Amino acid sequence: MHTDPASAKAPPLPDVIHPLVEAAVRDEISDRLHYLDDGKAGAGHPEGLTRKEKELILLSIAYAHMRAAPAQLHARAAIRLGGTMAEIAEVSVLAIIARGMPAFRMAAMPALAAAEQESGQAYRYDAAGQGPAHELQDVRRYVAQALGIRLPDMWVTLEAIAPYALDGYMMIRQGVLKDGGALPKSLKELVIIAMDISYALTWGSRMHASQAVRDGATVRQMAEIVALAMLEGGHAVYHTGGAGVMQVAEEEAAALAEASRTG
Repeated sequence: MHTDPASAKAPPLPDVIHPLVEAAVRDEISDRLHYLDDGKAGAGHPEGLTRKEKELILLSIAYAHMRAAPAQLHARAAIRLGGTMAEIAEVSVLAIIARGMPAFRMAAMPALAAAEQESGQAYRYDAAGQGPAHELQDVRRYVAQALGIRLPDMWVTLEAIAPYALDGYMMIRQGVLKDGGALPKSLKELVIIAMDISYALTWGSRMHASQAVRDGATVRQMAEIVALAMLEGGHAVYHTGGAGVMQVAEEEAAALAEASRTG
């Protein structure tokens, strides 16, 4: 039986950086230097993220740190690389889940304004074809699958003292984390992981790492978001979150491969 990750003992700090993360850091630095030289984004690793996807991840990391200036920079870059206002909006809502309304007010709102200016389009959500209101039970099933428990302890407490608050939070979560929308489900999970490891939310990042791989994310993509978070937040990010998500991603990928092999 699974235990609540929030109360689980933290894993020991790694002695070395995962080689895939080291490679991703080198590739990202090289890509940025080449971009400064010729203004062209690199092709990236075949199993990794596109440059546009990296800009969206960097946008989420800026949200995690509540930094308006880099958020605006990466929002504009994402639009220039073919990103849409709907994609920027989804990353911005994910910031509410991971970092709360202050992150939305301090970093996402300026980024949305910059993206609108860059794209020349004012964005408003189109609810047409979205179907009925989101069922809270869908979120409960998601948590049960990812964690092996009914709800994390913080949600159990919130359910006991203010169930209306939990229901509202879960409706926001389900609204943006559902399959479909502007971003692939796996990329939405990677966005949340990038924010979680940026401020050492270990149990949350590990939960989403497992789900991301089940949704189709590769171990290389996990290494690239860890590398991006390290470049923005420093070496400590690897020890307080990056190493853990790499371990989970490799274990989940191996389990999926074994299940596929044995039929």
